Amino acid sequence: MLLEGQFSSMNEDRRTAPRFERILRVRCSYDGETSAVVTLDIGPSGVYLLTPSVPQPGELVSIHVKEELAAEFPVELTAQVVRVVSREKEGRQLPGSALRWIKASTIGSSEFLRDYLKRVLGLTVDDCVSTSGGVIFSFDQD
Repeated sequence: MLLEGQFSSMNEDRRTAPRFERILRVRCSYDGETSAVVTLDIGPSGVYLLTPSVPQPGELVSIHVKEELAAEFPVELTAQVVRVVSREKEGRQLPGSALRWIKASTIGSSEFLRDYLKRVLGLTVDDCVSTSGGVIFSFDQD
């Protein structure tokens, strides 16, 4: 398959955490616009979205993974764009953007959010914070 060779070259870059070569359908929202996009890879520290239309580096984006993975409660993942790739600039990568996770939130329980982050991102967490509207997990900003 054409994408497999691209996965291996992308995984040898500057990431600090592993990513899973996983294509998922997600909803991506920014600037009042929502669009359906797919992930090329996803992991504990971030995601690569295959989309030609993305905000500029530094902008915040809201991401919702397709409902069947979220189970009983919706989870909102907030991420920051760190890199935009165009086909013209870097021919070996597909156009899209690399994003770094900032926080995850849900109206579900702490246990639900921990299970979700483990299943979808491969991330084990213990320190979710309960709020009046649900639960929040903030990712480290190293």
